[in-house]
Amino acid sequence: MRQSGDYRDDKPLTPDRLQHLLRQAVDDLDVEQARREVAPFIVDQRALDVWSRDFFRRIIPRIVSI
Repeated sequence: MRQSGDYRDDKPLTPDRLQHLLRQAVDDLDVEQARREVAPFIVDQRALDVWSRDFFRRIIPRIVSI
């Protein structure tokens, strides 16, 4: 992630740090804008109905770092 410029922090990207950054990103997310951006690529638009900050917060703990 440093090579791509997506992670510029000097601290190691630990699983805890990743989850913290994801929580920050979700807090800053404009969910409606995100829906509009991905909608053209989604066949069944009902799949986007579950999108909310709460939805994304609930799935963050499921992300496994390897």
